[in-house]
Amino acid sequence: MAILGKHRSRRGVWRRLRAVGYLAGVRSRPGETPIEFGARLTRQFPELQQAIETLIGQYSRAAYANVRKEPVLPAALAALGRLELHLVRSVFSRVATATASARRRGPRRESAS
Repeated sequence: MAILGKHRSRRGVWRRLRAVGYLAGVRSRPGETPIEFGARLTRQFPELQQAIETLIGQYSRAAYANVRKEPVLPAALAALGRLELHLVRSVFSRVATATASARRRGPRRESAS
């Protein structure tokens, strides 16, 4: 299940990867190369190293090749889909954990001013 929509161009894939990183707490930095950003994503999600490396490698080849319109390959789109799916699962897991923790603590009491 990928949340790709119209993000099948090089620029669209890069934007989507940055959005996924942002939601995961890994923001791209000004002037950062795709390889540097991918390395930081891999540190955050080591279990997705292969998908991240595939995506970054395919994106870099498509973006920097001397070919005029190098397509983004299906392997890169599949890797992006795996990253997105992992992120969605991770976010739901964190929300469920936080909700369960809040329930154990009980209702919040407002302090009197």
